[in-house]
Amino acid sequence: MSRTGRTTDAEIDRLEALIELRLGQGAVGPTGPAGNNFMSSPFVGVTAGVSPYTPSASRAVFLAVTTSGAQITIHTPIGPTDGDLLIVTDLSGDSAQNPILIEPSGVGSSIEDPSNPGTFVTPGSFAKIVQQGASVWWKFWGATNQWVEIV
Repeated sequence: MSRTGRTTDAEIDRLEALIELRLGQGAVGPTGPAGNNFMSSPFVGVTAGVSPYTPSASRAVFLAVTTSGAQITIHTPIGPTDGDLLIVTDLSGDSAQNPILIEPSGVGSSIEDPSNPGTFVTPGSFAKIVQQGASVWWKFWGATNQWVEIV
């Protein structure tokens, strides 16, 4: 994170490389129908200075988190719709020492805890990213009001 509090080009390049590694490079098929391009969503830099942070609801939210000074708390977007994505990346590689805590927003909502797969936490509890350099992807399931880890 630059001194201005904005994500630098080098940090964005690292995130794009992480996404490319997660999505892989498979065979190229026919062009599909036009739709929403979730990759056009901007990366948002999150530091201790803006914690707790609640992103706006969007088809995809990409958070580049720097925990070099302290743990960070993130609230899930308020009012998500079925299929929305929340992607949180430990950009600084310090989450083993300074965890990234994610709290679900809204009554009856929950999020899967990547530090305890299969366990969902509710408001007042936190999912935790504690693996150095981790990038965790969640998808919102409207029918169950849950953020489910998908990558």
